[in-house]
Amino acid sequence: MKLQSLNCPNCGGYIKNIDGKFVCESCGGVFAIDYDDADVEHEKLLTEEERDKRKLDHDRELLETQFRLEEEARIRQDKKIRSDRLKATWIGRITAIVVIGLIITGSVILYKQIMTSEEFRKSMGITIPTVTTEEKPDYMITKDQLTDDFIRDAIESGRNYQRTNKQDSITVFEGLDTCTWNKAGSDISECYLLTSEDGNLFIMVFKTDYICEENGEVKTYYNALYLENITINKSGKIICDYQVSEDEGSSGYPFYAYDQDSKDQLYREIVQAKGEYDSVLVYEAGEDEAEADIEDVADEEAEDQDGQ
Repeated sequence: MKLQSLNCPNCGGYIKNIDGKFVCESCGGVFAIDYDDADVEHEKLLTEEERDKRKLDHDRELLETQFRLEEEARIRQDKKIRSDRLKATWIGRITAIVVIGLIITGSVILYKQIMTSEEFRKSMGITIPTVTTEEKPDYMITKDQLTDDFIRDAIESGRNYQRTNKQDSITVFEGLDTCTWNKAGSDISECYLLTSEDGNLFIMVFKTDYICEENGEVKTYYNALYLENITINKSGKIICDYQVSEDEGSSGYPFYAYDQDSKDQLYREIVQAKGEYDSVLVYEAGEDEAEADIEDVADEEAEDQDGQ
């Protein structure tokens, strides 16, 4: 080991040791010590205490590294043990479920075989009834099955609906003038039977006459009422609740045909428009009968007004 100058090799200024770094006070240059093989003499200058401390630090680092590695190995081993236990638990559960399912399935198959065995049934005195299937009755109604009583009751229910729900007078606007038309009479004109696999309809067409108060002119209105859910039981009796509704036609609103010439339009709206049904005319009022019916209805309405 030999002495070295502490002057700056750049400017010759004084070099000062600051936190292990050598700094020139004049030019600010920073320098480090470069040891070579000859500098091993420096180690000889260390005291016994410094060498012991350096050895202890080295041993402590070795122990800490060994402990860390052992701890990581232990954690990996614990995770593997828990994973193996969980797999074993699920395998046991699935195996138990499969075994129970096989036992139940085998028991059911065995039970069915025993119960269907002719010899077993005879030995136990078991009688199994024979199931017979019947064809579904055909409830499609024909014209011939409509009795006079049904047609009479259906028409009467329609007449009652006409009396209760149809207004006795209407007001017609003709330009700036208005005219009041009073009901002169209303009764059945004709009836149709509409049938399909989904249900049946009995449609009643009513004719209503209104008379103008001012000039006595007559205006004829036609409207349709119907009964639905008509069936026939096995004994051939017609079943119906006789609950009357207004036919809405294809427009979605109760349809009325005005004047004699519009009855064909009403027929197209309430019968022909229902293409899913088979239709047939089952009743048609004669001219004399219709006039008599209108007079009867007018008399009944007059009696009702007198009674009120």
